Amino acid sequence: MFFHLFCCSPESVIKRFEERDRAVDSRGVAEYLRALVVTNSIAEYLPDEESGKPSGIPSLVINMKLNFSCFSLYLHQLSVFIT
Repeated sequence: MFFHLFCCSPESVIKRFEERDRAVDSRGVAEYLRALVVTNSIAEYLPDEESGKPSGIPSLVINMKLNFSCFSLYLHQLSVFIT
């Protein structure tokens, strides 16, 4: 889903991913990272030596891990339901 959305609007990929209302697999995480780079939104996570702003990469990774964990939980629940 994110791949098709990326083609039309990388900003929409970022918004959907950060809303956390959908399960996200590894391809979704990759599209989110690609959208961050293409839109230069990744810059908000990078450290800035001039202003002393620390890296936001740890919070970015936590956000991605939370979204991916939701997907893993969804798959587990689905497998329990099927069996």
